[in-house]
Order: sequence, then structure tokens, then C-alpha cells
Amino acid sequence: MDALILAAGHGTDLNPLTAKRPKHLLPVVNRPGLAYTIEAIRDSGFRRVAVTVNGDEQHYRRLLGDGSGLGVRLSYIQEPAPLGTAGCLRSLLRSDLQEPLLVVNANLLFSVDLREMVRAHRERGAAATVAVVRDGQAGQARPQRERLSLHGDGALHRIEVDYGPVAINDHRTAGLYLFDRTALDRIPEGIYYDLKEQFLPALIKAGLPVLAHPISGYLRELNTAEDYLLAHFDMCNGRTGSSRISEELADGMWVQGQVDLPPDVIVIGPVVLGPGVRVGSGARLIGPLVVGRGSEIGEGAQVRESVLGEGVSVGRRARVERSILADGLRLGESAVVRDSLATAETLTVGDLNLVERDLKITLASLPFERYIGAGARRQAYSGLKRAFDLALALVGLAVAAPIMLAAAFAILWDSGTPILFRQRRMGRDGKPFTMLKLRSMRVDAEKVRVQLHQKNEVDGPVFKIANDPRFTRVGGFLRRYSLDELPQLWNVLIGDMSIVGPRPLQDGEMRLSPAWREARLRVKPGLTGLWQVTSRERGRFQDWIQHDLRYVRAQSFSLDLKIVVRTLLAIAKGL
Repeated sequence: MDALILAAGHGTDLNPLTAKRPKHLLPVVNRPGLAYTIEAIRDSGFRRVAVTVNGDEQHYRRLLGDGSGLGVRLSYIQEPAPLGTAGCLRSLLRSDLQEPLLVVNANLLFSVDLREMVRAHRERGAAATVAVVRDGQAGQARPQRERLSLHGDGALHRIEVDYGPVAINDHRTAGLYLFDRTALDRIPEGIYYDLKEQFLPALIKAGLPVLAHPISGYLRELNTAEDYLLAHFDMCNGRTGSSRISEELADGMWVQGQVDLPPDVIVIGPVVLGPGVRVGSGARLIGPLVVGRGSEIGEGAQVRESVLGEGVSVGRRARVERSILADGLRLGESAVVRDSLATAETLTVGDLNLVERDLKITLASLPFERYIGAGARRQAYSGLKRAFDLALALVGLAVAAPIMLAAAFAILWDSGTPILFRQRRMGRDGKPFTMLKLRSMRVDAEKVRVQLHQKNEVDGPVFKIANDPRFTRVGGFLRRYSLDELPQLWNVLIGDMSIVGPRPLQDGEMRLSPAWREARLRVKPGLTGLWQVTSRERGRFQDWIQHDLRYVRAQSFSLDLKIVVRTLLAIAKGL
């Protein structure tokens, strides 16, 4: 049987730990996290495993190789542009696929025997089988929740995805799926296609048998830094069922190679020491604790309930409690790090955009934004950006006032009232606001859109067709030159929007890609953005995802200026 691990996602989880390596290769107890996933797949009888990657194949090959060391035949599938969790599956139809195909979310750390799920899939003649668990069983809540409707015989009758904060029902998908070729044949080629929001509903609508199979065992999704920390604790405390930590040197202490450990060091397990670790005299190591390769803990230091990356140096008499120390970090003598993620990397504004907010764990509160100097840089950028927004909005409103007045009379003459179109859009951190536009469509445009849905010419969650019949005569002219957007200068002035940022969308339009949704909600929406000046006319959802994520990651005042200049040049060219 064959298995595919979905690791090509453009997620922003666990930033800034992922600055130098893909998220799924971050070490868990000093081994690549994905290695545990591959071994769990192997133990369920799957011997050929493929991993989707998005341009970082060399990292995977360096740490995982061809899979021979893990007991599988490992291959890699490049996904240079996002195809979605289902869109990438279609490439396997060109191979000698051994059914059923197991599809695994790379975020998942699990220890579950899937052979019973395979047996049920075959006996029922299912086209697809979805593993389900009780909500909360697999760690922290995801950005999205599922509404599952099951028949008494276990058939999946309906699956709907919601992004609200409240649990919808008792069960959720586990991130493990089985598919036969009859199901994979129905995946459209070359476009973004989501597994839970598009593929599974399409199979159910077509009448193909889709099963929900309850599973039990250890599961944890590594979606947050909290999950990452607790995954280490689970492994150290034996909750995963894995015995692959290494040699147990003493009760509750494992070593993964040669270490320097003086006899007066106090160790209260579980503690795992990587190869080349050196511990100074009189230090106290209190578990659960994992120390990475080549790290050094100074004399008299105390380190407890933490994860230390590779090459970390903890100074003499320093204290580290309930924290994650990233690779290469140097803590000075008598330094104190508590309830923090500490990194040696110089963090940009974009890095801070993607850091988790209000993170809580069982042991303590982890404010994962304690980066020396980084907060000041973000405040300086925010202040400069706001001043820039105010200046351009004030000047823009003054210049555009006669144009908007003339447009208002034209709209009134052409199609009557209302002149302004108001719609609820999602702002920074998901805060809703009322976006303003000059009305360019019929008053009943939203109702007509439902009737035109089958004519949609773009993939993804947004509706767009050429020569849209909903445009009025005046509205078509306004839209052609983006004049209908001018009232949004007021949204910029009052702080709902910025001049530059991802375009504001309705809540229902930010679907299909949780990583894209979460990233774009970290910044203010904009009047213009990177996607608008780069790939808007192509209309591909995968381009939209890439450009929005690129802007959030690389946000800076110089990038904002470049986008404004390109926008003005595009407007001038259109005139």
C-alpha cells in the first residue's frame, strides 16, 4: 500500500523556529518530527511513502534520505505552487498506485494502528474513509472546525467546515484518510482544491461511499508552540507509546550519544540529552526536559520543563523554566528565561506578524513575543505606516472628492440609490468592519450571484466572471479604473484599513486555506496589495495565497512604498 504525507503547506505555524528548516523537520526529542510519522505509517503496513514539498526538498533528503533508515521507500513530490490538500493528490494517478492511498497531515504526531481502518475501508467498498476522533483529542484547536453528520452505519453524510472559535460537535477529522482511485479520478487538474471543504463534499454529493472511522491512540497536531512543547513532554513521559528515545542511562534519563555529565549534577527525570551535550558542575536538570545536540549548560545553572535546540549555551547560574530555546541561542551568566520562546535570530516585522498571540499552556502562560529589540522595531514600523496612511488618505480624499461627487450623481442618474455599497469585511485579528465602495452593481447583486455561481471563472473561494452582468453602465466604468474603491480612503483614515495590505474579504471568502486565512488576518487589510499589482488578472487562487503570505512575511515600509508606486503606475497606464 502507498501513503502520502502532506508537507507542502505554506503554513506559518511555529515561527520563528522555522526560520532555517521546514516545520515538519523540527526536532522532537532530537529527531525530525516527520520521522515519527513515517515510522507510524510503516507500522500500519505501508511501505511506499511520498512526501509533498514546496521547494525545500534538500532539507528533507538530508535528514530523511530515501527512507531506508526508517524502513520505507521514501520519495518526494515537488509542489512549487499551492495546489491544496486534495489538488496535490492527482499527481499520484500517474504512478502505479497501490490502493488504498493513505493521506496523512504532516502536522500530526501519532501512534495509531491503522490496519483496522484499512480493513473496514476494503470490506465496505468505500471510495474514501475519514479517520475521526473526539474533539480535543489531538491537541490544540485548529483554526477551523468541522461539522460532521454520520449515518448509523458509519457513512459520512455531510462535512462542513467552520472557522468559529466554538466546537461544533463532538468529533473531528483526525488528519488521516484513505482513498481509492475512483475518488482520486474526480480531482480537477491544475487548480487549488481543498480536501475537507471541496473534495469530500463533492464525493458525498456524487453518491460515492465515504466512511467515518473512529480511531483511538496517541494523536497530537503540532499547530502551535504549545503543541510543540507538549509533544516533547508526551514523548518523555511515555504517552506516545514510542520507545525510540534512546539509551536510558539511569532511571528517567536518556542519552543519545556521548555527553559530559559531572557526578554532582542533579537530574530529576524525565530528561533527554542529545549527543555532545556538556553540563557544568552543580547544575540542576528537572524534567520533562530535552537538550539538543552540542548544547552546553553552565555551572550552577537550573533548567526545567523546557526544550533546548542545537548548540544552545546556558550561562553559569542561569535559570530556564518552561521555555523553548531555539538553535544557537546564548544565555549569559545569571540570565533568567521563564515562560518564553527565546531565539538567536534577528526578527523582522514580518516574523512578529506570524508569532502566536495569547498563547496558553497547562503549565504556564507563554507570552511568545519576548524578543529583545523586535517589539521596538514593530512599533516604529506601525507608527510610520499609520502616519503614511493618514497622509495619503487625507490627500487622497481631498483630490478624490470631486471625482466621488461626480460619480455619485452618475450612479443616481443611472440606477438610483443607494450610492454607497456597504459590506461587512474582516479586519486585523478577525475584527469586522464596514467597508465602503461606490455602488457599481445592481442592488440585488448578491442574490443574482447565487444564480451565476456555476459560471465562476476562478478557482478558490471568490466569485469572478468576465463581463459580469451585475455591473451597471456607470458601475462598469468605475470598476474598470478602480474608482469604486475611492471611499475606502475613509476606511483608511479611521483605521479599519491601511493603504497597503491584503484586500479585505468577507468571512465566508477566506476559506479553503487555513494558513492563508490566519496569516492575512495578522495585518490590516489594504486598499492595494502585492497580489493586486502582481497577479490579479490571472485570477489563480494559488497566486493569491503566495502573494498574501509573501507580504505578511516580508512586511516593511520599503515594500509598502514599492506597492504604492506600482499601483500608481498601473492606474496611469489604464488611463
